[in-house]
Amino acid sequence: MHYSFALLAHNTKRLLGNLKIETVAAVGQSMGGMQAARFALMYPTTTWKLVLENPIALEDYQLKAPFKTTEALYKEILAYTETDVRAHQTAYSPPPLEKKNTRPTSRCNTAGR
Repeated sequence: MHYSFALLAHNTKRLLGNLKIETVAAVGQSMGGMQAARFALMYPTTTWKLVLENPIALEDYQLKAPFKTTEALYKEILAYTETDVRAHQTAYSPPPLEKKNTRPTSRCNTAGR
């Protein structure tokens, strides 16, 4: 499943709603800083304060990975074929290493036997 900061913020907001929490101080460090920033952007009335500690590059990832709900992503995944999965894995995985046809060498000196 392809996750995005917007999806994580959306799920956090849903959790807060279920817990009946109306406002929060969003605190994030490193990748959590991106998460906290996205949450604050999407839900400014829920965010009381925003604290960032050494966040990763603050970039708008919605341009590269538009927001989709978990339900929408799940429906997309159900439609994947084996070819789709293999193409995705090939795109993100390095090619397999070539096998060399070498036999293990013995470190024992058998000369003189």
